[in-house]
Amino acid sequence: MVKRGKVAVVGPRHLEEKLMPVFGKKFSTAVFFSVDTIRLNVGRKMSVTVGKIDLATFDYVLILPEKSRKEFYYTMARILEKKTKVSVSSETLSYFWNRPAIMGKLLKDGIPIRKLASISQNVAADFITNEFKLPVVLTTPQGQKVYVSNEKTLRNVLSLFSAGHMVSVQKPVRGAIVYVTFISDREAVGYKKEGDKRIPIKLNSDVCELGKKIRKSLETDFCIATFISSGKRLKLSNIQLVPDFDMFNKVVGKDLATVMAEETTYKIVSVDVVEIVERSLEKFGKTFEKFAGWFGNEISNFRSAKKKL
Repeated sequence: MVKRGKVAVVGPRHLEEKLMPVFGKKFSTAVFFSVDTIRLNVGRKMSVTVGKIDLATFDYVLILPEKSRKEFYYTMARILEKKTKVSVSSETLSYFWNRPAIMGKLLKDGIPIRKLASISQNVAADFITNEFKLPVVLTTPQGQKVYVSNEKTLRNVLSLFSAGHMVSVQKPVRGAIVYVTFISDREAVGYKKEGDKRIPIKLNSDVCELGKKIRKSLETDFCIATFISSGKRLKLSNIQLVPDFDMFNKVVGKDLATVMAEETTYKIVSVDVVEIVERSLEKFGKTFEKFAGWFGNEISNFRSAKKKL
């Protein structure tokens, strides 16, 4: 099969070795761009370039964002989505790292979520103890989770962060099963966590259906959703755009780079498909011409026979 399509991948440099061996085999052109090499030109003529290469000339741009460069990824997606296909909308990226905002959007769209609040002041201890009650799980601005069971520890942890640094708060769920899932158009794979154990599973219909709703709500081609199940209740706990490729490969035995490359082929209009359609139409046209000729002859023969009768 002839390789078709131009695909660009933008993300942190360490992902290049995970993705490009597969993408390079799948598409006629597949290029990885680190954000450090990309130039955003904003003004009357907006563009995303690396040297003389304009990323808008690619058929599809897979965006794998990092939190430290969120404004950059948002602006890049904003420019590119007007000219070509991107894996995630700029609107989603605009608030993706604000957990209450993105969870609020998902809740509005009918996704059950785990109770969450984010506080940007170090005087938030009273709010947490009143609204959530201890113990709680704090998520620091760096993404680290801290289990806090008494007020003194809570105040000590919060004092480490000045105003403007967001700390997220959730209630711990005891005896819950955690499902970590990768969701795309045609694939849904995942594993469950029980304590320190990670066990590959076949996702049930409830998880798959929630995954589809999340992708639709967020306008993203790929996402990693973490659910918590306590009894019969299933709630979204966290959402990400970049999977842990090594973990999914180790636990589930699934190479997500291959899955993403395969799914990307459906995102672009392949020249092969256009050629097949054109050849089919041409073949149909010739067949119709032969049929019309045969039909005309048969009608003539029928009329001649009728006159003789």
